[in-house]
Amino acid sequence: MASLNVIALVSGGKDSFYSLLHCLANGHRVVALANLHPPPLPADKADADLNSFMYQTVGHEVIPLYADATGLPLYRHAITGGAGDSRRDYGGFVAHHDEDETESMVPLLRRVMAAHPEANAVCAGAILSTYQRTRVESVALRLGLVPLAYLWKYPAIAGPASLGPVLGGDGAHLLRDMAAAGLEARIVKVASGGLDEEFLWEDVASLKGVARLVRAMSRFGCGTAGDGAVLGEGGEFETLVVDGPGCLFRKKILVQDQDKRVIKEGGGTAWLRVAKAEVVEKPAQDDGDDGLEKLRSLVRFPKLLDERFSGVLAAVSSASSEASGLVQDQKNLDNWPGSNTLGHGCSRLEQWNFVAGTGTASSVVEETQIITDKIRGRLTARGMSATNIISATIVLRRMADFPAVNAVYGLLFVAPNPPSRVTISSGDLLPSGCDIYISLSILDVPNPAIMDTSVRDGLHVQSRSYWAPANIGPYSQAITLPLSIIAQPNTRRHQGDDAVISNQSSASGSRIVLIAGQIPLIPATMELPRPGDQDTELDAFTFNATLSLQHLWRIAQDKDVQWWSSAVAYVSKTDNVETAQRKAIAAATVWAKAHDVGGDGDDASDDDSGPDIWDRKYNPAFMDYKGQQDQSSCNLPDFEVINQPSTMGQPVQAVTTVPPFFLAEVEELPRQSDVEWHAQAGFSNLEARSVTLRSLSTPSSEASGQRSRSWDAHQTLVKIRESAFVQTSVAIKRGATLGDTHIAAESLADDIRSVVRLLSQPAARSESNSDMPLEDKTNDYQLLYFDTSLATVSQLAESCTVIPCRSLWNGRGERVAAVAFSRQVMSIDN
Repeated sequence: MASLNVIALVSGGKDSFYSLLHCLANGHRVVALANLHPPPLPADKADADLNSFMYQTVGHEVIPLYADATGLPLYRHAITGGAGDSRRDYGGFVAHHDEDETESMVPLLRRVMAAHPEANAVCAGAILSTYQRTRVESVALRLGLVPLAYLWKYPAIAGPASLGPVLGGDGAHLLRDMAAAGLEARIVKVASGGLDEEFLWEDVASLKGVARLVRAMSRFGCGTAGDGAVLGEGGEFETLVVDGPGCLFRKKILVQDQDKRVIKEGGGTAWLRVAKAEVVEKPAQDDGDDGLEKLRSLVRFPKLLDERFSGVLAAVSSASSEASGLVQDQKNLDNWPGSNTLGHGCSRLEQWNFVAGTGTASSVVEETQIITDKIRGRLTARGMSATNIISATIVLRRMADFPAVNAVYGLLFVAPNPPSRVTISSGDLLPSGCDIYISLSILDVPNPAIMDTSVRDGLHVQSRSYWAPANIGPYSQAITLPLSIIAQPNTRRHQGDDAVISNQSSASGSRIVLIAGQIPLIPATMELPRPGDQDTELDAFTFNATLSLQHLWRIAQDKDVQWWSSAVAYVSKTDNVETAQRKAIAAATVWAKAHDVGGDGDDASDDDSGPDIWDRKYNPAFMDYKGQQDQSSCNLPDFEVINQPSTMGQPVQAVTTVPPFFLAEVEELPRQSDVEWHAQAGFSNLEARSVTLRSLSTPSSEASGQRSRSWDAHQTLVKIRESAFVQTSVAIKRGATLGDTHIAAESLADDIRSVVRLLSQPAARSESNSDMPLEDKTNDYQLLYFDTSLATVSQLAESCTVIPCRSLWNGRGERVAAVAFSRQVMSIDN
């Protein structure tokens, strides 16, 4: 891992300094400290705290002493403005008005960079606050700095399972880790009913202080493992670090009792004003040359694979070579329950697909420019903006073109939370003259409704952490929408439509979550794992498939996903068919075992996050501690949401179905990865028994003598009031009798179209197509994978996303000719 030269943003609090220690422990060099302080106040307001959402300001009088205590240069700048942009998410690619306090970081960091031109990264102490993290990321990326947030989601991924119920079950294990590292962090402000002024100057990074804090917060009904209150994440308390390990603190800061004065603000808030502090020598310590070796033994690094996915990997390693965990019950069409209960429906979710056109461009950059111009033109013609784009799939001829393509594609997006994205390379399987193909999922709702986070919400983490890979660039980890919005009639041009959308989205209800493709990067380094000397290619692949699926899971749990519709694992070009099949079986088994681990309902979500500062201020659900506790994390998978009716008076049987899985062998993947996970859809905020699963297969004997080939189909139906969101997958089997005969792409497409229509009978085509261009009315599916050894794709249609593949495999390790995915909204006939 290349070492970075880091500017450490420090507020004086525990989180910023513990994040700094992780920078050092990860081998980075801290070149300077940077601090933002409140502007000079009139004498009559000297005893007032700035109470900033963004910055800690209590104890700022002590900050200048950190230069002497640490031996690092310290740069300071006054905070100007206030919370001019109070939205939770802050844009990452555009500057904001100077009145926002966030922008005070810009001149501060520029000054540090001028004095230390080697600086190329900035670290901050964000743990659970999207509000703080996105603002640091925005400024850092605009200045060309790598944002580091090693504490992001740390409470969830670094424990508490490994610590046991006594040490880990109260949510305070991060404080204990700080104590183990040698930090001394004193409380200088309390603002919680659970804490009073008697807690001022308590050391929260000590076992005694942690125990006292946990007891007090528990008495008030908070301080549970998931609400973040015991860490002070909602402003319950603030701290001032006065000492730390010798590799950072060469001296310590001393404040005498007579130099501390309690300031009471009312409403349970009190803070310390420090009149005088001094730097004193510390006893000599034999920590080696720089103390870093000792620090690495004291700082706890979260394991790369958490307990859940370590179990998955172990289970896969001991499993047989057959992917038996993905065998699902399959029914004859005549006995398929509920096959005639769906009627007409409508949807606001559309699929747009773009190519530049053969011979219209001389380079892939020019092709990308033509495509992005087409996207802008169609959005403008429909009265939309780039925020209407929910997810994207980019297919390249050469993965080496990705940086150049990304630079042009990224200009489409200026608002926070750009669409999620999957990127692959199909090599020369793309038609001649086509080097890039872009597919977009579009939510057809008017602005400004699309800007409401209750309609379109997202997760875009651009900082390096231990949690999951950073998405630095124009794509989010996840975008989520209410299914009720997707199912609304398409009346977007009618007066009052904004109000209808707002009213519908404000109610709690099920949501669809679209997540970016995940490759097995090590989050802290953003590098791929290096295979061990004893690892076989399949062992290394299995580990990478497990790690990248953990990334997918963590993102999903952050957005409360409870169930998947299906998943595709992309793999890069293999040497032979046998290798591709072994990888298909291995990945399918990883997928199945991940569901087995969560199936007993005991698995706790990785989202130990608790409420964000933004939520506490602007989201009524989080205005009190009771609200926090009610926001329990969802299990994934959550089998309680599956509709499993009893039979003949017998009890409901445990659901053992695993969502459909397929493996697609393509040319290349980002960063030369060997695997990339793509979940077609996740679902959250589901009610009990609101999801119905249906599987159907036609044996080859039934298909003989007919034009259609045999197929497997799976449907996930999510109830939305009087409608159902229906996600269908259809796999056209590659029968043994087909041999090496090429099948016309049009023939396979007709087969799939017939199957999708059969599954939807007696439903007619969705009314959502009434506003769509003519070419978007020709298919009953939105995503189609072809095995190019069976079908040659001569051109890419704009009516459906087409992924040409070297081979396709189902969850049983069987090769298939094509796989199609259909997304519809249907009414439920009572």
